[in-house]
Amino acid sequence: RGVHVGGGLGRGQWTVVAARPGGGKTAFLMQVLRCAPVPGVVYAYEEASDLIWRELATATKISAADIAGRRFGSGKQLGEVVRAARELPDHVRVVGARGMTAADIARHALRHVAEHGAGLIAIDYLNRMRHPRADRYDLSIRASLDVLDDLIDELAIAGLLGCQLSRAVARENRLPRIDDARDAGAIEEICKLGICLHRPYVDRKPSDGGDDEIHVIIDKQNLGRRRLVVRCDWDGPTMTITDRGEAVDESATETPPPRTVGSSNGRRDWDEAY
Repeated sequence: RGVHVGGGLGRGQWTVVAARPGGGKTAFLMQVLRCAPVPGVVYAYEEASDLIWRELATATKISAADIAGRRFGSGKQLGEVVRAARELPDHVRVVGARGMTAADIARHALRHVAEHGAGLIAIDYLNRMRHPRADRYDLSIRASLDVLDDLIDELAIAGLLGCQLSRAVARENRLPRIDDARDAGAIEEICKLGICLHRPYVDRKPSDGGDDEIHVIIDKQNLGRRRLVVRCDWDGPTMTITDRGEAVDESATETPPPRTVGSSNGRRDWDEAY
């Protein structure tokens, strides 16, 4: 389901998606790409095959680990995976990006958009990118981000940039903010919309309800609106995020009643937001 927040993903702008390792960054990025009404390309710094297993898991509701290990409970499950593989969205291209710099991504993206067309690119994720040499680490990060900012401006399409949150969030047991992202100082210079992901029950035992919820926190918005916490369902084995259609204004003095921010038609919401 689509959620229309912060004015949507702007053309020529980066939206930063930050989470702790294993916090749902890749699942979120891939679901946005899958729901988008425009072709997209994702530069993946993990194995590209892992993203495909996740996509098949989301489509079939069979765990990604079982699909990757070819452990199927029946011939019916195998048939479901085969059908899902044939029906994978052809408008989402996955590019293995290990060892690529921002300049490498820019060259590839310019060529890809010219040859195939794309309205959205995603990078999963910044902290694994190879950065140019510089006297200081922060300068090397800024050099990479300058290249990415010039790229998205030249292409005039929307961009999603995944990054890690610092360990301080887990230590302090609180909701994250976009300035908790690693290298936040440099990232905030190009970030027009900031989204943090938080799984509040990541350590909860299955007998107590399990790890079944994820918060999509709209922290920094183009229109200067207050910070929103969108509560969603999380299914770990299939790495699926399901919007409940409600959000809470975290800065309100009293918790307001849930209000609808999406609809069952993800593409319609995307068209409005884009």
